[in-house]
Amino acid sequence: MGKNFFGPEEAQKYFGVTLSKRQFGQIAEIPFSLKKLMECKDTHILVAYAPISIVAVRRNTAKVKLPHGYKLFSEHNWYDGTPEGNGVSAIGWYLVRKMPGSDLVGLHDLPDPRIGEIQEAAVMVYTII
Repeated sequence: MGKNFFGPEEAQKYFGVTLSKRQFGQIAEIPFSLKKLMECKDTHILVAYAPISIVAVRRNTAKVKLPHGYKLFSEHNWYDGTPEGNGVSAIGWYLVRKMPGSDLVGLHDLPDPRIGEIQEAAVMVYTII
C-alpha cells in the first residue's frame, strides 16, 4: 500500500492511542486478500482503526503545529455532545477510498462497490487527520 497505509503503530504515535494485547490480536491479520490490496493500493488507504472518538482525535491532535492559517478542525464543535462525535467504530482494518486524483479521502465516493460498505464518521475523521 506504500504511503496509503496507517497501522497500529501510527495510531499510537499520532493519536496517543494505547492498544491492549487483545486489541492488537484483533488486528493481527489484515482481512483483505493480496489481490484486493493490489487493486486498491492507489485508490484507497489501508487503515488500522483503533477505537477513538472524533472528539478524542481533536483533543489529542490539538497541539499539532501546522502552517499559518491551517487547522485540523474548525472552531465549530457542534459534535462534542453528539453520539457521532463521541462514538467509536469497531476496531479493525478498513479500506477507505480516496478522492480521485488526490491523497484525500471523501465521503462522496462511498459506498465503494469493491468494498461494499460506507465507513462510519469516526473512521473517516481518523483517516483524514
